[in-house]
Amino acid sequence: MYTLSIILLIVSFSASEPVSVKLTDEDLGRTVELGIGETLEVVLSGNPTTGYVWDVASLDRDILKEVGETEFKPDREARGSGGKMIMRFMAQAAGKTSLRLIYRRPFEKGKPPAKVFEVTVSVK
Repeated sequence: MYTLSIILLIVSFSASEPVSVKLTDEDLGRTVELGIGETLEVVLSGNPTTGYVWDVASLDRDILKEVGETEFKPDREARGSGGKMIMRFMAQAAGKTSLRLIYRRPFEKGKPPAKVFEVTVSVK
């Protein structure tokens, strides 16, 4: 019985997902710490039906890597509704990087972004 408990404990630790730190619009300018292999989830207000998207403007990809595509979750079911845009990043290596995201219309060349979101990420 004791051996079975230890095996179940080991399996539950190895099957758990990496810790995820979640940031929102209110976390602008914040510094966050991650361990290697942990994920950072950034949830920002947006509305892709207006042509605006959140893009990565800068980050050290040796330290932090974007994972998957940006997701959009509308606030309401109504067509054209705004909502939350979700981006995920994984800590790859120890170090410090600035993660700078810009909210812009990619087809409007030379225009400054409508919004900027920037945080410092320290990976231990």
